[in-house]
Amino acid sequence: MKAKKLLWGIVPLAALAPLAAVSCGDKNENNGKNIIFQIAHSKDWPIAGALTPFVDYYNKTFSKDKDFIPVKMSYKEDHNIDSEFGLVKKAKENIESGNLKEVPNIILGSQSGAFLVNQYKRLMDLSDAGVKKEIFNQSIAELHTILSGQTDKSKVYNIPFDNADTDALAFNLDVLNFMLELIQKGKGTIDWNADIPKRAKEAAKSGVGNDLPENSIWKALQLAKDDAFKDFKVDENTFKSMDKIRELAVKFQEGTRLDEGKVNADTITGEVLSIDYHTQSFFKEFKSKIGKDDVIWKLVLTGDPKKPTRVEYNLPNNETYVKHFKDLYETYTKSVKRHEKKVGANNKVFSSIKYVNHSNEWGSWNVREFKSAISILASVGTNQRMISKISKKLFSKTKDGKPIPGFEKNNAKFEDVYLLPQLTLMSEGKDKIFAEGGSSILAVDTSENLDTSNAINKATKKFLAWLYTGKNQYYGHEEENWKTFAKLSGYIIPLSGVINDNNEKQIKDEIEKLLKEVREVEKKTNATEKEKTEAEDKFFILNNLRSALVSLQSILNLEKNKTTVLTKPSVTDNATSQFAGALDSALYLSSAHDGQAIKNVDELLNQFKVYISQEQK
Repeated sequence: MKAKKLLWGIVPLAALAPLAAVSCGDKNENNGKNIIFQIAHSKDWPIAGALTPFVDYYNKTFSKDKDFIPVKMSYKEDHNIDSEFGLVKKAKENIESGNLKEVPNIILGSQSGAFLVNQYKRLMDLSDAGVKKEIFNQSIAELHTILSGQTDKSKVYNIPFDNADTDALAFNLDVLNFMLELIQKGKGTIDWNADIPKRAKEAAKSGVGNDLPENSIWKALQLAKDDAFKDFKVDENTFKSMDKIRELAVKFQEGTRLDEGKVNADTITGEVLSIDYHTQSFFKEFKSKIGKDDVIWKLVLTGDPKKPTRVEYNLPNNETYVKHFKDLYETYTKSVKRHEKKVGANNKVFSSIKYVNHSNEWGSWNVREFKSAISILASVGTNQRMISKISKKLFSKTKDGKPIPGFEKNNAKFEDVYLLPQLTLMSEGKDKIFAEGGSSILAVDTSENLDTSNAINKATKKFLAWLYTGKNQYYGHEEENWKTFAKLSGYIIPLSGVINDNNEKQIKDEIEKLLKEVREVEKKTNATEKEKTEAEDKFFILNNLRSALVSLQSILNLEKNKTTVLTKPSVTDNATSQFAGALDSALYLSSAHDGQAIKNVDELLNQFKVYISQEQK
């Protein structure tokens, strides 16, 4: 299942202005006069904020070319579908009913659901336009041949596009340092020479970034007893696996108590660990336990032209899988431990782990607000993980426009936050797992007679060939599209020529260069408004590059460790999608501050069987 993208951001208006020449309209009907590019996100979401200027640039620059047809974006506001699997499902329904005018030419969709469209041979092969398997990173390309329902694995039909870690590892270093010092005070051992503790200590020094706010619930924590952390050690390995981080979260909560006299209506809640896409994290751990060559849900080719594929549900039909699921569900729910005090109508809570609702609560926000010491989150939230032009615009004022007191003091700065690529080790002795975050491009043949050479299909191929392999002058100089896309969005396009050590170094160098330029402006006492605006835009870019960097590093790690890091893609259909949603809700409720509840695991699995029965009718 692909994770829904976050409301991360707003491309700087100064950057958007040069390309805002072509209106994208607000209708979803495919009338053959436009290439309809459908996404499941609002116009102000980051992927839209990056794609829209690319589409506008293409329409303006290539309008005189042979085979050109303008591209028109179709957003959530146009079709009211807010999930990528939902887009694929709707396209399938329209294809089945013969309503091809409602089928978009391009879907930014869930690669795990691509087989639904491909059952009708409607996914186009773009090899003749240069968009072929060989131009992509090999490990990612292999992932995208498995789930399309094709017997021919030499071609890629659900095309990798915007990769980003949706389970990157982030830290609020000041909060982490506070926690480590309390562990040490409780007779625990901290290896301060280890990378993460060392960074935490540096960030907590006076004058570096911002400090943990006085009204944080962290400041109300005390040791449960003088030697609460005796025989407990925090070192580099503590932050290398999901299991070890969870152990740290639980141990810390158990070794502390809440001084309720310090908790009031103004107290900010907190947790050791927050997780954005907890269902994805759950299934990632699940995959590490089931056997190297096993998958949870497998796409099987039937040989029947009327129904060429079916889903094999190892969960819930295999008892071994059921046991692993129940054990892991117990781990996830019982690891949620908390201190709480009722203040008015609400609970003020300190949790070991918080499974966020990824609606009005995100890991990046909790890191910025000094709530989470550690967070497993979507990397693309970098500009909302700290004080920036974006976070100021979104969070520094109330709904009626009044400034929020203390915003500049009570939110994290650049120096307070640290980001690493996704964890692949879930627990010692288990398989390492890579989770691909992001979406696929599905190029859909919308012709009546499956004629991939008709005008609209040829024009679709032309646009996608440019999008993947072309160049632009968005920033006033010629640049490959993948670089501009990374700067605008924080995503990485996983081309074979992109995923390498040289580009990793180039991105690091550019981040360092931009940060130096930003700091130079900040030091100036007489900086002009133009200089300040340019510095803010550079800060936006360097933060997006930080996101793109960790995602590139995750793919590099996969590429360099193919024999030890596994991918295990699982297919998505209606049944598995509904079950994932039910699990997501159950995990969220298990850590909810108000209305906490533990859903019975057998009820969850029985509901899944109902979903499967409905799917197979």
